[in-house]
Amino acid sequence: MKIRNGFVSNSSSSSFIVIFPKKPKTEKDVMQMVYGFTEKNKLVDYDGQFVESTTEDAAFEILRQINEKEVTKDDLLNEFISRYYFSVNDRNFLGFGIGKNDEGGYWPFGGGKYFGTDKELLNEIRLLAIKQHQECAEIQKEQEGLKNSILKPVPYAYEGKNTKAEIEKYEAYNKALSEKVYSSKEWKFLEEKRRTIYTINDKKETNLKLKLAKLDFAAFLNQKEKGNFVALLSFEDHSELGAILEHGGTFKRLPHETFSHH
Repeated sequence: MKIRNGFVSNSSSSSFIVIFPKKPKTEKDVMQMVYGFTEKNKLVDYDGQFVESTTEDAAFEILRQINEKEVTKDDLLNEFISRYYFSVNDRNFLGFGIGKNDEGGYWPFGGGKYFGTDKELLNEIRLLAIKQHQECAEIQKEQEGLKNSILKPVPYAYEGKNTKAEIEKYEAYNKALSEKVYSSKEWKFLEEKRRTIYTINDKKETNLKLKLAKLDFAAFLNQKEKGNFVALLSFEDHSELGAILEHGGTFKRLPHETFSHH
């Protein structure tokens, strides 16, 4: 194999909840548990090429994180909670190459054996997200109508594309919006109405997500045996080593769950 000196980053980060047979005390402990051997070897990237980083470098970083802080149950639950974001179909952001579907949206951070073990709870979170989006969309429609009834819309203009006169006209329009629309009683009423929806739904959503996280986490921990050690590790692909630790299937020998934070 060739040795690669560089790496390609897509600026992502991921967390891993890993069940070790016991708490590793040395880098050799980590290497034995993670790789199945204690010899220092070059790591292989996701193109199958050797890189300069080694299993010893990886073990050092893993052990550093384990010893850095004591992980609480809340820390672990929050990782599960981070996956229960439902992206509604007609939002502007549909990322990850996934389009509209019959479910009304998708779970960009979902998936895996321990995601949504209680399907009814997961569906409640989905329906709540859709309901909130629909209610807020209606308010935004009212706001747009109010805005256009007070001021004639002016096309967006910026330097490099539009003329100076067009930019000045757009800036004057924005100033008028602040003075005549956003300060009006009607606009403030609609804004308060929208904030109320967010506040009420946020409380419901928080309770549902915490309840589901506890169930998913408990299902994950069923793999844990007496004496096992649970670690929470995080890696970013801003470096060669970080990219391999995040994307290279580092913990395939151990029970683990991956949480993507793109």
